[in-house]
Amino acid sequence: MNDFMLAILGAAAEFERELISERVRDGMARARNENKKIGSPVILEKRGVDASFIMELKREGRSIREISQLVGIKRSTVHGVLKSLPEKPTPEN
Repeated sequence: MNDFMLAILGAAAEFERELISERVRDGMARARNENKKIGSPVILEKRGVDASFIMELKREGRSIREISQLVGIKRSTVHGVLKSLPEKPTPEN
């Protein structure tokens, strides 16, 4: 009898999990169709910083550490932004 009850409860839990997954997929598809961003906000948007501003600071010859302190983000984020931009930062002579 116990095995039967466990099987029933397991089936009900699996069915509920599938329903939740389906609702999440539907909601994400609807958000994509409405051109809404999905996921947590990018740190640059939270800080109100543009990636081109970071690139400009690097072109001026600022170090990664200086840029991170000026903008208020981690050095790894500055590295990621510079790496993601197609143009390589080169200091002007």
